[in-house]
Amino acid sequence: MNGIVEPAKENLGLPLGGLGLAILGLIVQWISKPSIFEAPDWGALPGNFPPGVLVIALFGGMAAVCARWWWSSAFASAIGVWIFIGGIGTGEMANAFRKGNAGSVFGLLVMSVGLVIAIVAGIFVMYRRRRSSPRS
Repeated sequence: MNGIVEPAKENLGLPLGGLGLAILGLIVQWISKPSIFEAPDWGALPGNFPPGVLVIALFGGMAAVCARWWWSSAFASAIGVWIFIGGIGTGEMANAFRKGNAGSVFGLLVMSVGLVIAIVAGIFVMYRRRRSSPRS
């Protein structure tokens, strides 16, 4: 059982699209209120650029590089769960909704929708690809 699937079957378009939407939401937040990305404890990126953009892009890249295996969309789901569910669990998501301006709240909403798409679509694609992968 090698887990390799044909790329044409159940592609990663929707999970990666969800991650792209999440990145767009982060960029909208950054443009609207860059101060929310200041992090004096660990040192912010230049211009307070949101580090989440790089993290999400890294996980999306790992999913794309591993696209030949049925489990590749797990990367999209994993980063979505870590950011979205983690943000809810720690209260950071609710805090950001309460303290943000209109642009940052809109960006947070866009990011959240993208992450939920990545989570759900990633699980669905993984399930479908596993069922269609050759077994030996």
